[in-house]
Amino acid sequence: TLPTEFGMMTVLMDLDIRGNKLSGPIPSEIFNLAQMTMLRFDDNMFSGTISSEIGSMEELQGFLLANNNVTGTIPSEIGQLKKLTKLNLRNNNFRGSIPTEIGLMTSLTTIDLRELLSFEGNMLVCHA
Repeated sequence: TLPTEFGMMTVLMDLDIRGNKLSGPIPSEIFNLAQMTMLRFDDNMFSGTISSEIGSMEELQGFLLANNNVTGTIPSEIGQLKKLTKLNLRNNNFRGSIPTEIGLMTSLTTIDLRELLSFEGNMLVCHA
């Protein structure tokens, strides 16, 4: 489990906890870290949902969450991340549709949404 106290590290810019077999939900406090530029949570066993608070992470350039057990929908607030260049949500258990806001993110250079379960609707259309 990732301690909620990580959310109090207000000057933290890069959190890399890949491959640690961490489980449980990602604390919503993490998504309030305004200076964060990179979240690397790949290859753990996180569950729960992505907080809509992710939209307030104005400096975030990379959000890597591949190979976990995250559920729920991808929050549309992710489209507020104007500096995001890398988004990897591969191999999780999301449901619903891919937010159209992702297609409007002109800074994205890498996006991996493979192996997402239970998605419906149209394919994502990106506008540059």
